[in-house]
Amino acid sequence: LTFHDVIVFVAQAQHTFLDIYAFMDFVEIVQPRIAYPTSFSQSPHAVHTDWMGAFTTNTKIYEELFHAGVPVWLKRHEITITDTTNIAKAV
Repeated sequence: LTFHDVIVFVAQAQHTFLDIYAFMDFVEIVQPRIAYPTSFSQSPHAVHTDWMGAFTTNTKIYEELFHAGVPVWLKRHEITITDTTNIAKAV
């Protein structure tokens, strides 16, 4: 094996371990919160700021992830935004 091959192998191994770590977080933390959600009268779970989060156009998925504590951004089409739409910050 060359040095380059070792570097590529280590990078692929790190990628695989991070994928496994993310999957374990999803199965152990997020999935139970989605399966047994808090009622909407209760406040959502605290956001995990160390997670990357998700983008979605589906409002149901947005609400599930938001209440589970996943950072989530709801992407809307420009035509659905009216003059009365309250936008806290455009990004």
